[in-house]
Amino acid sequence: SSGSWMGVIKRRLRRGAKEIAERKLYLSQQAERLAGFEDEIAGLSAAAAHAVRADIEREFASQAYVEETIEALRLLCEGHFQPFQEHLRDPRGGRSDSSAEPVDIVSEVWILLAELEPEIDGSNAAQVVACISGLTEFVQGNESQANTRMLVDSKLPEVLGRLVCKHDYGEDVSATDTCAIRLGTATLLLALLEGTERRAEVRLLQVLDLERIGEVAADCFRGGSSAAGDTRSADASLVEAGYTLYTLLRHLYDYHDEAVDAGVTTARALPPLSFDPAATGAVHARGK
Repeated sequence: SSGSWMGVIKRRLRRGAKEIAERKLYLSQQAERLAGFEDEIAGLSAAAAHAVRADIEREFASQAYVEETIEALRLLCEGHFQPFQEHLRDPRGGRSDSSAEPVDIVSEVWILLAELEPEIDGSNAAQVVACISGLTEFVQGNESQANTRMLVDSKLPEVLGRLVCKHDYGEDVSATDTCAIRLGTATLLLALLEGTERRAEVRLLQVLDLERIGEVAADCFRGGSSAAGDTRSADASLVEAGYTLYTLLRHLYDYHDEAVDAGVTTARALPPLSFDPAATGAVHARGK
C-alpha cells in the first residue's frame, strides 16, 4: 500500500466502518441461499453440490482486518507507553513543519465504535470489544491526558453511555462477547477518569444515566455470582463489570457531592442509587 503506515491504518479502520452494512447484507444473502440450498442443487452431481455448499458457506471476506489492526495498536501501547499513545493521536508531535501525515488514529477508533454501536450483532461484537480495548489502552496511564481530553470532548461518552445501559446486545451475541462488552465499557469509562483534571467527571455526569447504570451493575453482579462455585470466565467477567461500574458510580457521586459542598456546581440532583456488591443492593451507592 502507498502512503504512511498510519495512513494505511486509517484506511483500514474506515473500510471497517463500510463493511458493517456489507457484512450484514452478505450474511442475509448467505442465509437465503442456505434456506434454498436443496432447490439450488437440484439435478447437480454430488461434487457440484458440494462445491455449491462450499461457495455458500464462505466467510465474509474482510479487507479491513479491524480486530487484528486494533489489537496491534493496543499491544504497542501496553505498559502505558506514552510515546506511542501520543503518536496515535498526533504523529507530527505538535510540529506544523513535520513531514508526518496528520492522522488521528485515536479518533478513527472511537468513530468506528460509534458506527458499530447501533449495529451490534454476532458478526461484529468482537470488533466492538476490540475498539473498546484499544481505546482503554490509549488512555490508561497517559500522563499528558491529551488523549483523554480529546475523547471526553467527543461523542464517545454518549456512545459508551448507550452501550453500558443496553439490556442486551442481540440474541446472536454470545455470552462471552456480551460480558466482554459490559466489562470493557465499564473499564473504559473508569479509565477516562484517571488523572487530576475533572472535565471527565463533569462530562460523564451530564450524559450518563446513573440510575440505569446502577441497575446494570446490580444485574451484572447477580448474574455473575448466581451459580455457587461456578468459575466460568463469563461469570467472572460479569462480576468484575459489576464492581467496576459500582466504582465508577461511587467516584462520580463523591465528586458531585464534593463539588456541591464547595459551591462550584449547579448540576442536577442525582438519583438515589442502591447497589452494594457485597449484598447486591443493601447499601446506597452514595454511602449516605
